[in-house]
Amino acid sequence: MALRAADLAVGDTHEAVVVDGLTRTEIVQYAGASGDYNPLHTDEVFATQVAGYPSVFAHGMLTMGLTGKMLTDYVGDGRLTRFGGRFTSQVWPGDTLTAAATVMVVGEHDGVPTVELTVETRNQDGGVVFAGTAAARADLSRRTHLTCGYPFVKGISPIKSVHIVRFIPELSRSQRAIY
Repeated sequence: MALRAADLAVGDTHEAVVVDGLTRTEIVQYAGASGDYNPLHTDEVFATQVAGYPSVFAHGMLTMGLTGKMLTDYVGDGRLTRFGGRFTSQVWPGDTLTAAATVMVVGEHDGVPTVELTVETRNQDGGVVFAGTAAARADLSRRTHLTCGYPFVKGISPIKSVHIVRFIPELSRSQRAIY
């Protein structure tokens, strides 16, 4: 589902649990996928006895990746235009992470509807482990829907709605040509 600019308001928040009880196995699987086998993330003896940490801990980019998944689920495929942030605390095995995106600005950039978001991921104790910002493209403000490849305006058949879409002023000439 894609964001529609007309449905967004500053302060709206989308929240999702991105991992429930992170396991050491998941941390090691991420090490394999990323190629980052730093022993702080994969070797319990090294992490505890040599480095002095209470345990191994997750890669920061694993936390960011989980947060990014929440964002793309919220804004829709191919719509995220910017995403960045900083890791503010370690993520330990057993942690449950909840990510939230809050709408800060709904506007336009180069004629394209956009939404600016703040992003925060917290552990089960409420501690912030990642904080950042993101931006995404939003749909036009008019409530048009695509059904079977044709625009569908609520309450009007797909054939008739093709003609109506041609007259929606927010659509650029190239967007109208698609229909």
